Amino acid sequence: MSRPDTVRFSRCSRERSSNIGCHHQGTVQLLVKAIEDTLIDSGDAHHLLSSLTELVQFHGNCTLAVRGGAVPVLLQVVKSTDNNEDLAGTSLTVLGLLVRFDEGLNAVKKTNAIISSMLSVLKGRSLLCKEGATDILLRLFDDSEECVREALMLSEFSSVLADLCVRGSPRVRDKADLLMRKIAKVSLETNMELACSLND
Repeated sequence: MSRPDTVRFSRCSRERSSNIGCHHQGTVQLLVKAIEDTLIDSGDAHHLLSSLTELVQFHGNCTLAVRGGAVPVLLQVVKSTDNNEDLAGTSLTVLGLLVRFDEGLNAVKKTNAIISSMLSVLKGRSLLCKEGATDILLRLFDDSEECVREALMLSEFSSVLADLCVRGSPRVRDKADLLMRKIAKVSLETNMELACSLND
């Protein structure tokens, strides 16, 4: 996608006169497609992701983005940009905005190995990426105990969170602590259920 197209998207994203934040509903889907097509051009991808970040502040635009395939596209950006933490971090920020609403949350939950993917981010990406990943995990854990149990099955998960509670930025430390508490609660409940079943 050329720079003029990127500028046009950015201009549209600043329009606030309709309930979805832009006069043209197709803009969100076009942005998602453009991001998918410009992964090799980090300059264009950065501008497009910034525009999408603005647009998905609105619930209606979140719905449009999810329907346009934003979740797999954004996860692919994270996966394919090992050397560009800014793009990966912005993509995770957008995903964090999408999971505020049921459409985005359900799409992320249906993603294969999403907990494992977020663990990979927590283990080796920038603090911006880690903050985005903890936001997503908190939303998943709040919605589904099954997601917490899946995390418990990953041997490194608790130790990685424990490390973030000490070494992360203040915001990452706070979120990692919340995740640890949720995991500890489910782990305790699981152990109690097991003990009760053995006594029956």
